[in-house]
Amino acid sequence: MKSNTRAHVDVSDVAGTSLSDATATAIVGYTLVHFAGFIALGVVAAVVVRMAARQATVLAGAFLAFVIAEAAFWVVIGLLN
Repeated sequence: MKSNTRAHVDVSDVAGTSLSDATATAIVGYTLVHFAGFIALGVVAAVVVRMAARQATVLAGAFLAFVIAEAAFWVVIGLLN
């Protein structure tokens, strides 16, 4: 008879390295912050698209805000180098 047991893989021993509790906590925190951030971004995008159906200038304003944010990002990156 075959048993249906699966091999246990310990995440703290993947590739021969061990993760401390602080590292695991940082990874989970990083994941949760980004998960929440992208949910918020999706909600904001949905609201903007819905508002743009009523008033086209909202979409133009959102596009302008996106372009300004991108430019600011690249300026900060350039200043850090």
